[in-house]
Formats: sequence, structure tokens, C-alpha cells
Amino acid sequence: RFEEALRAARVAHGRQASPETAALCEKVEKAYLTDLRDELMAARKVPVLKVQPTELKAMNLSAAERYLLSRVDGKRHLAGIVNVSPLRELEALVAFRRFISQGLLQLD
Repeated sequence: RFEEALRAARVAHGRQASPETAALCEKVEKAYLTDLRDELMAARKVPVLKVQPTELKAMNLSAAERYLLSRVDGKRHLAGIVNVSPLRELEALVAFRRFISQGLLQLD
């Protein structure tokens, strides 16, 4: 899995930073991003909340997660939300994949 590979590459880079470990992190990030784009953005899907906004307010979410979820209006394509996000594309797509797996939203 790309998540585990990226985590391992970042740990290796953190322990002993080198051009090789930096290149490894970059290579894994690119592959992971390609996978996420193919899965989540290939068909110009629109994210739709599966929970009420009041439920989201009660959840323990980071500011970045709240930002992303606040942009989900059932009209904007996922790509559009990701493009205006202050997060890196990889981080935004990882968050959206997590939201889907947690049942917070679906892609229509």
C-alpha cells in the first residue's frame, strides 16, 4: 500500500536524510498521487455529505479537514475543491479517501 510505503520512506528520510531517501519519498508520493487521482478524480465526481453538518461540528476534526468538508456542497467537483485547497493535492486526496472510508461522504 502506498500509505505504508510513504510512511516508511519518510521515516527512513527522517532518520538519515540523503538525496536517495529524498528521491524515494518523492517517487512514492508521485505514485500514491497517481493512484489517488485515478481512484477519486478520474470521472469528475462530486462529493456529497452523508452526515448532517451539525454532526460534523461535533466531530474531532483538524482545521484542514473542516476546511475541506466545508467546501462539499453537492455541486462542486472534487477536483475543484482540491485545486482551491491550501493543502497539497496529496494531503487533500488522502483526506477525502479517509472521509469516504469513514462514511462521511460519497462521490456521485
